[in-house]
Amino acid sequence: FNLSAVLLSVSGNNSYISIGEKGNVKFGDQFAASTSLKLVCYKSIVFGDRVRFGYDCMCVDTDFHSIKSEDGNMVSNAIGSISLGADCWIAMKCVVLKNSVLPNKSIVASMSLLNKSYAELPEKVMLAGVPASLKKIGVWRDILDDKVDYN
Repeated sequence: FNLSAVLLSVSGNNSYISIGEKGNVKFGDQFAASTSLKLVCYKSIVFGDRVRFGYDCMCVDTDFHSIKSEDGNMVSNAIGSISLGADCWIAMKCVVLKNSVLPNKSIVASMSLLNKSYAELPEKVMLAGVPASLKKIGVWRDILDDKVDYN
C-alpha cells in the first residue's frame, strides 16, 4: 500500500494512528476516513479495499488490560485481531474493538459498537446497535457509484 496516500486519507483534524512494536496494519486500496479517526494497533488490523470511516470513529485491537476471575484464570485476553472486508462503510461515531470481523460490503450504522466476529453473515448487511446486531440483508453502500441528489 501507499503509506503517504493512507496518511492523507486519515489526516483529518484530530485523527491519529498508533501502531505498537508488534502491530501490523494493512490498508486496502482507496481506504478513506473522515475527521477524528482513532486507529490503535498492537496486533493486527486488516482493511479491505474501499473501506470508509465516517466522523469520530475508533478502531482498537487492544483493551490495554486483561481480566481474570477470582480463581486467577484468564477471562479476557487484552488483544485480538480486526478484519474489515472490502467495501465496508463504518458510519460516524462507531467503535470497532478487538476480534471484530466484517464480511464484504457491510454497513455499520452510526454510534454502533463492533466487538465480535460477524463472519458468518453474508455480504451486503447492515449492522446497528451496542453491541451491533444484524438489521438488514441485501443492502450496501456502493462507493464507486455514490451519488447524492440534494434537491
